[in-house]
Amino acid sequence: MNHFNREGRQDKKHRLDLTTYEKLKEALSEKINFTYSDVERFWIANKGDFDATLNHIMETLNWRKEVEYDNIHNEDFSDVLKTGELFFHKTALDGSTVLVWRSCKHIPGLIQRSREARFFLWMMAKAERADLIKNKFTLLFDRTMATRANADLGLAREILPMLQRHFPECLERVLVYPTSLFLNTLWCCVKPFLDPMVRQKIYFWKEHDYLENIRRFVEFDQFQWNQLERHNDPTGIDTVLAK
Repeated sequence: MNHFNREGRQDKKHRLDLTTYEKLKEALSEKINFTYSDVERFWIANKGDFDATLNHIMETLNWRKEVEYDNIHNEDFSDVLKTGELFFHKTALDGSTVLVWRSCKHIPGLIQRSREARFFLWMMAKAERADLIKNKFTLLFDRTMATRANADLGLAREILPMLQRHFPECLERVLVYPTSLFLNTLWCCVKPFLDPMVRQKIYFWKEHDYLENIRRFVEFDQFQWNQLERHNDPTGIDTVLAK
């Protein structure tokens, strides 16, 4: 399992040793299906603090029960999938899986926000079961062809805190492009809800320089979304696994 910092170098701080891993599992009052890598993500997120890691895992286990996470993969989200708003597509240059969020395909209010947030969670569960995010994932927030009518501050405020709290060390980076004054204003509203470590992973680029900057992380051909045909694989998961 690889861990990369903002510059892409492997970070070996706070690695979880097997003895501590066994102690954490023993301290939990119930059997968990977390792997060593899963537990290590919580360990790293809590900077090697045993009690903080234990409490964090227990909190997430309770959250998973509340949202019925273990069974969410059986739910039907075909209505949201067909919008083409969210899908996995290839891998970034560092090996992290790429998750594309196309803002121009999002129409606030068309689908209930709570259902859209649950759809995002469904995608995470699908990817987790397919072992697709073992080396983290890169989220591309693609705003090309989007307008103010596509903006949804509430959805972002639901999804990003959920990722940082219950999927620690899974999000490698968020690439947002192209930005605008309006988007920057929305970002100022979302930022206070995010952990400083998560904020450091979010990059914003304007119209004139986003292509040059994004090429540092992903191949350019990954942006030809309109040419993609995903009728047989709307999540993109099977296509990524086949590479």
